[in-house]
Amino acid sequence: MRRRVPVVAVLSAIALRNKAQMSLWWLTYNRHGRLHGVVIIEAASLISACIGVADNALDKGASFAEGHELDAVQSALIPPGYIGMMLSRKEAALLLNRIERGDGKRRLIRG
Repeated sequence: MRRRVPVVAVLSAIALRNKAQMSLWWLTYNRHGRLHGVVIIEAASLISACIGVADNALDKGASFAEGHELDAVQSALIPPGYIGMMLSRKEAALLLNRIERGDGKRRLIRG
């Protein structure tokens, strides 16, 4: 006789697998042909990142321009407070500079 696996166990396994595949994505948004801001969001793919931003109105009416998956080293340099919100051009430039330097020790000044 075959043993049945509870549905909850199956769903939990799927959720754990999907969580393990989550990455941080750097999404840029334009307004009037210029960079408006950047959203960093956790998602399993670029399309799911874009959908997550749109569903939560994080894009603030700006148009999606491009997206890049951050690797583990880059992701480690992102302060938790910067994930899931629209960063200004200035904030994004400071953060990008920090990522390019690989500097995880200095704190970003928001402003």
